[in-house]
Amino acid sequence: MQWRKILRPFVPPLLWQAGRLLMGEQDSLRFYGPVASWEDALGRCAGYGSPLILEAAKQARLKVERGEAAWERDGVAFSSGNPPFPLLCAILVASLNIKHRLVVLDYGGALGSSYTQCRHFLKNLPEILWLVVEQPHIAQCGRELFESSSLRFFDSIEDASRAATPDIVVLSGVLQYLSRPYEVLATLVKLRASVLFIDRTSFSTSADLLTVQLVPSVHSAISYPCWFLDQGAVLSMVAEQYLALTTFDCPEGFYSRARLCAHFRGILFSLKNYSPSEKA
Repeated sequence: MQWRKILRPFVPPLLWQAGRLLMGEQDSLRFYGPVASWEDALGRCAGYGSPLILEAAKQARLKVERGEAAWERDGVAFSSGNPPFPLLCAILVASLNIKHRLVVLDYGGALGSSYTQCRHFLKNLPEILWLVVEQPHIAQCGRELFESSSLRFFDSIEDASRAATPDIVVLSGVLQYLSRPYEVLATLVKLRASVLFIDRTSFSTSADLLTVQLVPSVHSAISYPCWFLDQGAVLSMVAEQYLALTTFDCPEGFYSRARLCAHFRGILFSLKNYSPSEKA
């Protein structure tokens, strides 16, 4: 309904969630737990690693390439939608430090979902190179079908960073789905990109909490282990290298069921004492 679009930007996530519950609406987010370990979570997941995930993502991405959809995410194609303004803002901040080529390292970037959303807004940049780091089977599909001079796919952070030194590292809706999220984050921090951008991430109201997420109906038979991460721990981990410029709420809002509570947030970080000479 139109009134939802009008009111949504002005209503705090917690109040919005409460209103939906009072009206009896079903939330597309479903989490179960807490779960004791990653192995335990995997054992409770139906279809983790299923080829259906890649196939859905590939078909949705092909629709974008054929001009049948404006963009896609998580295997769903969309004819329209709001541009990813927080990510575009982060790219703008990173571009202030470059003279020629802007390099984006997109960890967990699927088949270039964020790239397809942003590329029309980046045409005035002299050059952009978008490096997606993904699981080997996803990266292989990307190389075979979607790679170009501006978009490349890699199996590891090491291979991507050898191809080009990133100006911005993007973690959009991925950190919570990693078995060892802090180890991956530490590796990415060592790259010393001028901007670190975390988006669409489930942060707990206290300590780290492991859950199982049931994915919305388009993948009704699929579920994943999912962390509700300690936001304070994430901030502390990168604090030596990065300054948090802003924290913002994401459209997923606030989730609360029984003992499970999480805010979906993003954080924009800027590297302390950054010098363009590091881009040798």
